Parts: sequence; structure tokens; C-alpha cells
Amino acid sequence: MNSTRDDMARLDELLKKIPRSNSYEGARYAIEVSNLAGNIASSGRVTSGLAESSNAIQKTKDEGLKAALEQLRDCYSELIPNLDPETAARAADDLGIFTKEATSDVPRKKWLQLSAEGLLEAAKATAASVAPIKSAMELVFNRVSR
Repeated sequence: MNSTRDDMARLDELLKKIPRSNSYEGARYAIEVSNLAGNIASSGRVTSGLAESSNAIQKTKDEGLKAALEQLRDCYSELIPNLDPETAARAADDLGIFTKEATSDVPRKKWLQLSAEGLLEAAKATAASVAPIKSAMELVFNRVSR
């Protein structure tokens, strides 16, 4: 993500500016540093969640399930940049959990349902249509319910 690189550069710049005293300006910089650090940490969670999802998808032998999960992952790959950092991180976490459960030998339906709810919440936080996401989820639920 390009924004992470930008955030890291801005963080480095701010750290150099923080005065050694307890001034108002120092406090202001410290708050901005804290916000940037949170964005960077969220970005790491996003990357990790998407990687976990991709790894699980590649391991599945069920081609129909693989296609449905790839469709879902692709929807979220486009959606995540439009979310605030914390919501994006949660959505990526939920996508990782959903994919891991869907591809497990014995999927736990409650975990699938819970992570699906989180994914739908994240989708509703944007102006994006949830129809393709619901469609992909239905395909996944149909495949794992066999």
C-alpha cells in the first residue's frame, strides 16, 4: 500500500520534530505520531488478513469454493482502500477468518456466520454495492454445507 509508505515517511518526519520539552507543539506532534502509528498498524493487519485469505484459497482443492472465495477476496481488495484504517483492518481480519473456516476440513458455521456479519458491516460502511459480496458468500455457504 502506498499510503503506508507515505505514513512511515510522515511518521519519521514528525518524530524528528517532537521537542524534548512538554510543550503544546510537542503534544500536538505526539498525537499525530500516535494516529499515524495506528494507521500503519492497521495497514499491517490488512496485509496480513488478505495474505491469510489468499493462502487458504490457494490450498483448497474445491474449484467452486476457490472461485467463490476469490470473488469475495477481490471484492474486499477493492473495498478496503475506501474504509477507515480500523474498519479496514477488521474487515481484513474477518476475511481471513471466513476464508480459513470455509477451507477447513470441518468448517465451523458459527465462525463463518460471525465473520460474514463483520464483512457485510464493513461493506455497508462504503457506498459499494453489497450484492456481489452477498452472492459470493452464498456460494461459499452452499459449498461448505454439502
